[in-house]
Amino acid sequence: MKQTIKNTVLLLVAGSTTIAVNGELGVGFGSSFNYKASFKSAGIVTPYANDPGAATAGVDHEYDDGFNRLDSTGNSDRGTGTTLTTYWGYQNASQYDASGSGTLTMNSARTLVDATETRASSDAAPVIEVFWNKDFSQNERWNYGMRVALRWQKVKVESSAASSTTTETTSDVYQLNGVISPGAPYTGAYTGPLPVLGDTPSRSVNTTGGTSYMASRSIDGNMLGLDFGPTFSFNISERLKAVGSLGGTAARIHSTFQYDDGIHASGSSSDKELLFGAFAGADVHYRIGEKWGIFGGASMNWLETFSQQGGGHRAELDFDDSYTVRLGVFTQL
Repeated sequence: MKQTIKNTVLLLVAGSTTIAVNGELGVGFGSSFNYKASFKSAGIVTPYANDPGAATAGVDHEYDDGFNRLDSTGNSDRGTGTTLTTYWGYQNASQYDASGSGTLTMNSARTLVDATETRASSDAAPVIEVFWNKDFSQNERWNYGMRVALRWQKVKVESSAASSTTTETTSDVYQLNGVISPGAPYTGAYTGPLPVLGDTPSRSVNTTGGTSYMASRSIDGNMLGLDFGPTFSFNISERLKAVGSLGGTAARIHSTFQYDDGIHASGSSSDKELLFGAFAGADVHYRIGEKWGIFGGASMNWLETFSQQGGGHRAELDFDDSYTVRLGVFTQL
């Protein structure tokens, strides 16, 4: 679909060059307003520094404050009916609960970076436009014609959003089965005989508040656009006329997306894309001399949404409500 529209636009522009006799050639300077950007990031789960693994027997488990691994026997039951290991260790006395048959708790923590989403509007951004208008009719008041314009536009939106992290702690409880634990810190060995610990964890996961952070994101680029469509003009006086125009537009955007969440990711990515849409404009032309004059006006611009991503962050540019205000000069060909 995009390729079909592109070919149609190029064909119409090529055709217009064959009838570019007379008409008005002008250049305008202005500003664009009110295009918007939404910045998003998915929740990020950072990896464990020490991965506890699956909550099953017969595998190695690593923790921030200990370990429970396969020993030289492959964690045999030693005739007890419960798989046991000599290859375990822990760091803190508070992990040991001597009541009953005794248990040891081992813990691993990781950080969850919360998702953030913000929406921001652009400040005034510069626009330079070169256009050619030609009337096909020569009536005293109302006339119709066509407009072709080449437009450069700066695109820039910045946003900062406050968010926070969550700490997720996995706690595994192991049975000592009546064995009295050596005092902390303790490190067992791959081969026995040594105190044995059950290798089947009873798992719980708890979350607590983490730290606050500021996610800063921006999209900065340039857009080169082509407008093509009919015009309708009304001669207010001999020197003054109003011109309305509407039609299709195509724009090539090349932008850089920068992101920094202060915790997990910072960097930038570049992207470019051809966007299609429509425009509608209104201008007032005042002829000062025989061959030249000044003009001023505005246009509404609608374009497809442009998206860009990097480092778990995403930016989307929305041009649906954007408009341009312009002033310039023209000459009669």
